[in-house]
Amino acid sequence: MKVEVFILTHKEINETYDDKLYKPLLTGAVFKENKYGFLTDDTGDNISNLNDYYGELSGEYWAWKNTMNDIIGFTHRRRWFVKNYKFDKITQEDIIDSLKTHDIILPPKFNRRKSLYEFQKEADIKLPDYDVEYEDYLRVENVLRKYYPDYGEAYNKTMNGNILYAKNMFICNRELADKYFEWLFDVLEKLMDEIDLKKYENRDKRIFGFISERLLTTFVLKNNLKVKEYDLYSNEAFIPYVVFIEHHCPLLREFIYKITPFMIKFFKKIGIYKS
Repeated sequence: MKVEVFILTHKEINETYDDKLYKPLLTGAVFKENKYGFLTDDTGDNISNLNDYYGELSGEYWAWKNTMNDIIGFTHRRRWFVKNYKFDKITQEDIIDSLKTHDIILPPKFNRRKSLYEFQKEADIKLPDYDVEYEDYLRVENVLRKYYPDYGEAYNKTMNGNILYAKNMFICNRELADKYFEWLFDVLEKLMDEIDLKKYENRDKRIFGFISERLLTTFVLKNNLKVKEYDLYSNEAFIPYVVFIEHHCPLLREFIYKITPFMIKFFKKIGIYKS
């Protein structure tokens, strides 16, 4: 059985990992020099030139179109699925065992106090240069209702609910991944004609990366997938244990959300904010 987990990255990876399982993949490679000998997302069938708007999804598209595997997954250079408080990364054996009884491996879900739509209305005010504008999340629903009516209704339920599977990190069997990606990238292609991309020129452009978090959540809930959640280790967080605990403590999560706008402004001001 061939199992591959792609490490989506745009720079050097400062972590040790099992290179038989984990495969570094440079995203937006068409715009970069590959100094590290990584796989790149600008060969074969690719959308590397859309990386500004698709973010890590340009790497996921490349892996979908240009690799053959039985189980496929995605992590990030700074975020890893771990199985304990010692931050031991999950192994191939962990993955295979988990998928014997579950459909998909995901990070811990976020449980917002407000619905995702309400959350986004508030975010438009508190974080005006980050994420996707509320009106464009409504456009996503319109596109789904037009081309995928069942998913349109499911998306509406997701956005009026408070559950979100973030980070665009997952591991599943290839058949399920094919089904998800076929749907996802068709929806995103249609959205390219519906959303005014120019208004995102001077802010965080990765709008389809944000949108796909909501779409992945919709896909999981709509298809009643059985989820195995693994905690995340963030190797660029100032205090990795805070990230670990935050996934299990709604009050801490709410506090982090409230201070995030101020922290981003502060870190940008002193020049250490990293995307």
